[in-house]
Amino acid sequence: MGRVGYRLGAYLHRSHFARIFGNFHDGFLPESIALLGQSLVWTANFSPSTPTFLFRTPLPGASDGSKPASVALNDPEVGPVAVDGQHVFVRTKHSIFRADLPAKQATLVTTVRNAPVAALAAGGGTLYWNDHASLNAVSENGTNPRSLDTTGKVYGQITLDAQSIYFLRDGQVFRLQR
Repeated sequence: MGRVGYRLGAYLHRSHFARIFGNFHDGFLPESIALLGQSLVWTANFSPSTPTFLFRTPLPGASDGSKPASVALNDPEVGPVAVDGQHVFVRTKHSIFRADLPAKQATLVTTVRNAPVAALAAGGGTLYWNDHASLNAVSENGTNPRSLDTTGKVYGQITLDAQSIYFLRDGQVFRLQR
């Protein structure tokens, strides 16, 4: 497998089985990925003493003019990334940020409990996330924070459709109206 494409802390490999983004040889530990138009965005942790990052790499053959970019996040642990339209959101241990990749900056949307980074979903102008024992939401501009479910002990992945929020809680799948 030979190197193709752009190298942003990773080799982009091509094989007849799959294309691999994220063969990290320089200390990057990828955490989460999402598609943004014709680009792949992902988060990466280095070590507790260095900043965490959000990266964007155009997909092979992308025709939308997107360029590789990165944004440093001042939080010791970065996790899920979510996309809503052209907006990219990142959940860290302490906060949720809205990333402006062309400007290489991140804006705080809301603070979250100091909890392990679990899940983040975005849709219809609202962000949804979980922590130790609750499912929460906030408008993408940081207004209208609310707790949606607090009856569980362990929360997991979140996914959305036009009408509902689906989430894992205590080993079962649940649904709430949006």
